[in-house]
Amino acid sequence: MSEPTGLRITAIHNARKGAKDENEEWILIRNDGEQVWKIEGWELTDQTATQQRVHIYRFPTTTSAGKWQFDPGESIYVFTGMGRDAFLPKTNGDRPQFHFYMNRRAMLWNNTGDRAYLRNQDGTFVTQPFPVP
Repeated sequence: MSEPTGLRITAIHNARKGAKDENEEWILIRNDGEQVWKIEGWELTDQTATQQRVHIYRFPTTTSAGKWQFDPGESIYVFTGMGRDAFLPKTNGDRPQFHFYMNRRAMLWNNTGDRAYLRNQDGTFVTQPFPVP
């Protein structure tokens, strides 16, 4: 189902999907719409069966390249582990993509029944819930 925003969480790569540690664990968000989004300060969060937001990643205002925006056709990978945020232009047929890092030392997308969400700054959901596999 396409979101009115055009933003979608499309995959979670966790231990059940083959990730061996937090540096291989990620969530993929795509901008399949036609709008440019400025999502600094927005949150990627999980929500458990008890409706608690346990883990929160807040998107930065800048990247190593300065101010940024989420253009149509781009992807964002949010890695659980350690790293330096980066933008990778389109190569070999892949979409242009951002890599963001939560800088955590343990995997967290591991509870079946939990869901991942993208929320804007006022807490409103901008994607459908994506179930943790």
